[in-house]
Amino acid sequence: MMTFEEHSNNIESIKKFFLEPKNYEIRNKSGMLLKVKLKKLVDSFEQNEPESAAGRGKPLGGRIQTALDFIERTPFLNKQQLRQWTVEAPSVFIRTNKIKGYSYVTYEDGRHRTKAFQELGFVDILVEVDKKEYKQIKIILK
Repeated sequence: MMTFEEHSNNIESIKKFFLEPKNYEIRNKSGMLLKVKLKKLVDSFEQNEPESAAGRGKPLGGRIQTALDFIERTPFLNKQQLRQWTVEAPSVFIRTNKIKGYSYVTYEDGRHRTKAFQELGFVDILVEVDKKEYKQIKIILK
């Protein structure tokens, strides 16, 4: 069994790995990584799209455990093993609520990964955004 200190060191290694942009593959040609406050991202999404919020008791909630397993294992793989995996940041974009007259950040992909990062105690995470929306997302999630 792992001691508290070993567990804490592992968590810090995991955070360091997943906050390093070089460890990610960008999916979209116009995509780039942006460091955001995890809580602000989750709050924005859950307030505006509560029916789609990720959670362990919700449909597809098992994806959170799958994401946790991947996140906890990946930083400790050797380079050859790591090449077999693609590490992708959650992908987010701007959606406008025309009725209420404001914009918010929502997911294209990665809401379960975000919840897994939250369970591990991340404060900040990297997300993939379209270059055209970078500044607006940064303002919304600051």
